[in-house]
Amino acid sequence: METVPIHDTMLSEICPDVEAAFCFPQKYRTPNGECNNVKNPMWGVTGAAYLRLAPAQYEDGVGHPRTKASLKSLSPLPSPSPSPLPDALRVSSRLMWTRDVPHEHLTAAAAVWGEFVSNDVSYTLPLSGYEQCCDAMFRKENPMECFPIIDSDSKDGTCQDYVRSAVGLKPGCALGPREQMNFATAFLDASTVYGSTPKSSEDIRLLEGGRLRMDFGGVLPVDEHNPNCRLPGSCFRSGDERVNHNAGLAALHTLFVREHNRLAAQLEQVNPHWDEETLYQEARRIVAAEVQHVTYGEFLPAILGEVLMKTFELEPKHNGYHMDYNDELPVATLNSVSNAILPFVNSLLPPNLHYHQAVSSLQHST
Repeated sequence: METVPIHDTMLSEICPDVEAAFCFPQKYRTPNGECNNVKNPMWGVTGAAYLRLAPAQYEDGVGHPRTKASLKSLSPLPSPSPSPLPDALRVSSRLMWTRDVPHEHLTAAAAVWGEFVSNDVSYTLPLSGYEQCCDAMFRKENPMECFPIIDSDSKDGTCQDYVRSAVGLKPGCALGPREQMNFATAFLDASTVYGSTPKSSEDIRLLEGGRLRMDFGGVLPVDEHNPNCRLPGSCFRSGDERVNHNAGLAALHTLFVREHNRLAAQLEQVNPHWDEETLYQEARRIVAAEVQHVTYGEFLPAILGEVLMKTFELEPKHNGYHMDYNDELPVATLNSVSNAILPFVNSLLPPNLHYHQAVSSLQHST
């Protein structure tokens, strides 16, 4: 199916013309990652499909999730009919449980930083318009997209709406099994702070002195238009709406927005001839470098250990530059990394985040 040409079909009219895209080398990254690689300008951009290490295994070979076990037998005898797979809630409730076991030397900051980095390179959103999957009639009319989680162990069969992930386009709009879309850039570029689209990036800029918007007291501005807020006016606005997932993420976003504005102010003093755009982009470059440095210099060594860091040559250089960049190596976040590996950091989060007032030793929990 992937070899079927679409150039002379109606699909070619709506497919992004990847081959026609051309980029000149630029000093600053674009918000959506486009033209980061001038030879392959659409690699790693916002909205690209996740890559796979292994072929997709759908029940119909195209897009329907498996509901039955896959049986492969070498026997000439007829294979028994496959048994139905247990639902995800039952599997997770049997295999996973919540325990608060503090680490010997890692704090909750490690888990929060891991979530921050995960959000920077991956964002899987559900399809919009399917918010009523627990309604039996709606579910019957939309069997391909609605897969609600029903607690079969509860007396009333508690239902949780679950909608399938948005569909991603393969390079060149090639046909084939369904793929999922990544709404973040595949680059570790601090896009979770600055936004992964030109619109989200523009919305958080002050457009004065290269700074980002902040409310009085040095806190993130309130997001008045977030439909996911439980209470009106209780959500923050940043480059990534997941800033509101927990207090740790909100604190990190606040920290880096303050850092950006601090850098922009200092750069303006040293370079009074720079315009607003230059101040913004130069401060953004430094913040992105700080995020990369903390990730490779502190977070990954704490998670992977010294041996793996050396084995895969992930250690930052103490001087000079890394000269092994390969512009022919495809850039994209792996599906398995985004949806199976990176979410492990959520299991590191403790039930409560403890913090202290700056002017006292009083401890609080959230």
